[in-house]
Amino acid sequence: MGYQQAAVQRGFIATSQKSSVARIDINNNVYTLPDSYNIMSFDDDNFDVDRYYSAIWKGFDNKRERNEIELESMKNREGFEASYLDMNLRILVIAPNGDYASHCGMWYIPGSEYAYVEPVFTLPEYRKMGLGKAAVLEGVKRCGKLGAKQAYVLSTQQFYYNIGFYPIQNETWWVYKNSL
Repeated sequence: MGYQQAAVQRGFIATSQKSSVARIDINNNVYTLPDSYNIMSFDDDNFDVDRYYSAIWKGFDNKRERNEIELESMKNREGFEASYLDMNLRILVIAPNGDYASHCGMWYIPGSEYAYVEPVFTLPEYRKMGLGKAAVLEGVKRCGKLGAKQAYVLSTQQFYYNIGFYPIQNETWWVYKNSL
């Protein structure tokens, strides 16, 4: 008897929610940028936190304007703080006009062999130009220089598969019948 059959017999029901993991091996992943576009990271002297927050808002397709509470919350942030945050692994693709056109955050724990991709966005007007690919692969490359052998993302978006990630794990979320 398989695990799924055993779960059903014990009163569990599979849901439509899934958790998927994709991986890319860190090797010579190649990208190109259009002319006059550049790579920058958060540790660059020209990094502007307000411009970043505006870009991430727009990059995740928020259509409405931010309200006063959201704006105030952003203004009160003094910086970025998290365990293992490396500002050199927060990659930005800069458009010729200075826009933060695309971003990839990478997480790496020194001494480990893996890195984690999160979050990634590209502003709508810059999509389909290879900028997201460039941001992700630059982050992957930098993690490789620190010792990572693979990078992982929790996603099934075709974008990641198109740039070299491949699915390695798909899990179904289950609930107990009596808890519904």
